Amino acid sequence: MKTLIVYDSQYGNTELVAKAIEAALSGIGEARAIRVEAMRPDSLDGVNLLILGSPIQGWRPTEAMQTLLQNLTAERLHGVSAACFDTRIEHPRWLAGSAAKIMARRLQSLGATVVAPPEGFYVEGTEGPLVTGEEARAADWAVKLATQAGTSALAKR
Repeated sequence: MKTLIVYDSQYGNTELVAKAIEAALSGIGEARAIRVEAMRPDSLDGVNLLILGSPIQGWRPTEAMQTLLQNLTAERLHGVSAACFDTRIEHPRWLAGSAAKIMARRLQSLGATVVAPPEGFYVEGTEGPLVTGEEARAADWAVKLATQAGTSALAKR
């Protein structure tokens, strides 16, 4: 399985989550985490699982992640499994919003198969650090995603 994790990070917390996901999935197949600015049209070539991650900014993904979402096409996402996460302060979702939910909705509208509900990882305050245990929780989540993506790929055959 080939996984691409595309993330944006302001204070390094979302990057830590993306790197924990990358490390967990590297033991299962090819996994690469890149900043959203490094994303190119050919970055999705051969990708089975696309994971997007962004901190919440004004109840939505960062501007750079929103631009990426606007530029993705159904053609590029055809047959791709996907999942999304965000980093957030621990508030009720209605108060903080959910960047992950917005990203997942957009990927699904373009034809990607979203294999898990959007996930949030918690930071202590605006700049972090991550709440203790969140990197381990991200690694566990990643392994579950790989299983779901594999099951989804088999179902498409």
